[in-house]
Amino acid sequence: MIRRSGNAAEVIKQGLEQARERNMLTTQATDTFQSIFKELGEGLNRINEVAESAQQMTERNDAMIGAVTQLSAISEEGMASTEEVASLAGNLADLADKLKQSTNMFRI
Repeated sequence: MIRRSGNAAEVIKQGLEQARERNMLTTQATDTFQSIFKELGEGLNRINEVAESAQQMTERNDAMIGAVTQLSAISEEGMASTEEVASLAGNLADLADKLKQSTNMFRI
């Protein structure tokens, strides 16, 4: 009976030791998972920052495209005005020639 009690005590001792080791492994696994979750959270924060930066860049690009479009429209208007002035200058030159020819008849 003493032998059986000794064996039982040894089995209990081994079981307690195994339970402690498993508890320690569980604690290590928990710590590892917490570290992984922390890193994932930081990674997600960085991804969100990049996404926000990309959104800001898109908005700035859109604003730049709008400004270039406005400049293009202004240039087109300026070119149209220049063409109109050139046409008017040609008409004025024709009128000046006709006026000169008309006044040549009245020279004494």
